[in-house]
Amino acid sequence: MAVKITAVASPKPGQGATLDIPQEVKDDIDAIYAHLRENPGTEGFAEFDSADEVNKWLSQVRSYVRTREAGALKFRQLPSKHLADTQLRFSLTADLPANGERDAKPGPVSKPGK
Repeated sequence: MAVKITAVASPKPGQGATLDIPQEVKDDIDAIYAHLRENPGTEGFAEFDSADEVNKWLSQVRSYVRTREAGALKFRQLPSKHLADTQLRFSLTADLPANGERDAKPGPVSKPGK
């Protein structure tokens, strides 16, 4: 039997598992994050067919950015008074505190006298 086992970040309460997030959503977030980094002063804009799709996408994105293997991101939905319920503006930035916690893993412990 062939099996591939990998370690993934465990979800926090109220957060979906990383495996539940469609690859398309992950690819879209990674691509827009790269674009936003290369083009300071820009923001993300998303448009959907229904408000239900917006809510589902927001949930998937918020789960993904916290558990992203290439480094956690902060997703912020920007105020949008005059947009339709099917549209949203957002920003994506590196989540430095979360990434600092990830990188601060304790090293091997040496025994005295050895």
